Amino acid sequence: MLEEYLLPIVAVSLLLGGPLLLRGAQHPIVFFFAAIFFTSILKTPELPVVREKFALTEICMLLTWLFWTQIPKASLRRPTDRVVTPLGIAFIVACTLSAVFGILQLKGHHGSLTRVYGAVLVEVLNYAYGVMIVLSTVRLIDRWERLTGAVFAWLAGMAVASVVGTMALAGIAPSFAYEEGTRRICSTLRNENQVPSMILPLITIPIMLAAHRRLNAIPRALMLALTATAFLAALGTGSRTAVLMLIIAAAALIVTLSQDSSSHRLLNLSQLRTLALSFIGALVTYFVIAWAAFDGNYSLVRTPSWQRPAALLIEAYDGKRDLDNTRPRQIRAAIGKFWESPLLGTGPKLGGRKVGEEIHNTYVSLLLETGIVGLLLHVSLIIQATLYCMRAVKRCPYHWYRMMGTGLLIGMPLLFLYNNTMLGLRQRNIWFLIGIMFAFTNLVMLHVPAPIGMRLPRWLRVWRPAIVDGE
Repeated sequence: MLEEYLLPIVAVSLLLGGPLLLRGAQHPIVFFFAAIFFTSILKTPELPVVREKFALTEICMLLTWLFWTQIPKASLRRPTDRVVTPLGIAFIVACTLSAVFGILQLKGHHGSLTRVYGAVLVEVLNYAYGVMIVLSTVRLIDRWERLTGAVFAWLAGMAVASVVGTMALAGIAPSFAYEEGTRRICSTLRNENQVPSMILPLITIPIMLAAHRRLNAIPRALMLALTATAFLAALGTGSRTAVLMLIIAAAALIVTLSQDSSSHRLLNLSQLRTLALSFIGALVTYFVIAWAAFDGNYSLVRTPSWQRPAALLIEAYDGKRDLDNTRPRQIRAAIGKFWESPLLGTGPKLGGRKVGEEIHNTYVSLLLETGIVGLLLHVSLIIQATLYCMRAVKRCPYHWYRMMGTGLLIGMPLLFLYNNTMLGLRQRNIWFLIGIMFAFTNLVMLHVPAPIGMRLPRWLRVWRPAIVDGE
């Protein structure tokens, strides 16, 4: 499907890649921001061994590490290092031991197992790569401008995936924006279920920006447009998880800011509540419209993807189907096999051989493949990032950055929810978010002084700063 767009893709790559390389050579931190941005573009040819796991994000991270010594970094003793580094290294060790244990249990002809060995090695390297992303992110975001740059890189990627997804919903997108066969919207990612993990975790940040007291009209309109396109693209994917993520995001935004006594200094809270309630109202309107448009006979191929969540809920309510048959069956099978090796698991990538298919749940898959040890280490990393960030948000003296910290804090449970319905550890979003949350904590705990206003690095500024902190 990508072949028909090969020439335009090459042309755009050369047009954007050249300036990126030139700018990155001068300011190598650009490669890091580009890596975050490119988590929104996973369309890539299938390569030997690594298959589709090597995308533009990987190229940019390799360039980041290649120019690592040329990136100015503060010589700070980061408070979170005593947690994130041991947990990250222990997770890699646990995955490696699990892989060795799993390989030793394999039986069969050596020739038939060679491919399995390669798959296990790639999966272990994939997990180690995720941990390296976390450690690199914590080290690189050592000043507030870089935190803003990382968040805006995510929002820029979110904008690309959202706009293409909205175009696909309107039926005017290129064919690569749709899944083959089902025609479900996958936008710039590989499949439709990956889209919410990119465009929804930080969706509360543009909503908060839209309610900022001193933001100019143009950026305010852009933030509202970004929120609207993300909303439409998420619904267009037909993902039930996306609908639940949208509901939780709106509710969490209202609850979180109502507990922040000083949030009114930065945000127009009545306007923000109106936006959040409008968000919920739009969801209700969606269900009413989808319900009215649904013909009563659900078909994966024939039913439009945007009607899918409502259609499945309707048929589940009418007793025509269970809301989800696949995941409960997979979880039961995985738990049954888990007891055969509860501590170290089957080995990364080997769980599917035990249950016959890949499990659509990150944490059950980790439990099966890396055992209790691997699961606890990874979940501990997420819990520690969340707890540290919660404390840092309360202590942060800068209203603009506290707003961003709040958005990060809301984003983690959204990604956690997503990973409970999909195998999402191979995506880079969760690793970048963990690293950004730890980095935010370090900036607060080390009392790093913040610039006045919303100041991006010069080469990343998209509009003149209009936000004055402390007002």
